[in-house]
Amino acid sequence: MTVMFNLAIKYQPAPRKETQIIEPFLQSLTAGFKYVQQSPRLFESMLLTIWTNFFFEGFILAMPYLIQHNYHGTATSYSTALTLAAIAGIFVSLLLGKLPQYNTMNSMYRDFYLLGGAFLLATFFKYLWVFIVLVILYGFARSAFVIKINTVRQEASAPEYLGRVFGISFFATDLFSPIITISLGYGVAILGEWTLFLLGTLLIMGMLVIKVISKQHKQKSLLNE
Repeated sequence: MTVMFNLAIKYQPAPRKETQIIEPFLQSLTAGFKYVQQSPRLFESMLLTIWTNFFFEGFILAMPYLIQHNYHGTATSYSTALTLAAIAGIFVSLLLGKLPQYNTMNSMYRDFYLLGGAFLLATFFKYLWVFIVLVILYGFARSAFVIKINTVRQEASAPEYLGRVFGISFFATDLFSPIITISLGYGVAILGEWTLFLLGTLLIMGMLVIKVISKQHKQKSLLNE
């Protein structure tokens, strides 16, 4: 599915140069990190990637336990929910491929505020169908994020840094995965359906904090120019 999402993004290849000097690996990597840090949009995109993947991995980890123990579903319920989430993801990837004007940073914040609100609300409705709807929204939001964030990075990156920017983004994606895997792996049995409330709160609060940090970073970058 990731391949399909990336194929939906329209790239404008840069003209190929006759001679190209290859930088040493460490020098290239360091230059990539500095480039991202100096670009407000890329810096913000990395923060969004880190936090949203923290949320996504937490939910996908808690999902089978919650369906079976808290919503009294079955393996069929779990597979059905994942199938519907995948269909929602394919639909939104095709939609955003045709409507690139919606692939913006602001639309990502809006998506996650709505998703976080849905998680908070779903906590108080302990029905299997409500949880399945939440899984579908998760699939929709995750696929939309892949399309939108990659489009933003592609537009914000100079061609010579594009490979390094995407390499750093893959590193950022998995940066905190071990933390959420270990902590929520134990915590979901204690929290039960309140796991949804915790994840929704963390998602919304994270978006607010990232917005503030990114604004301060942008102001500091402007002063340094």
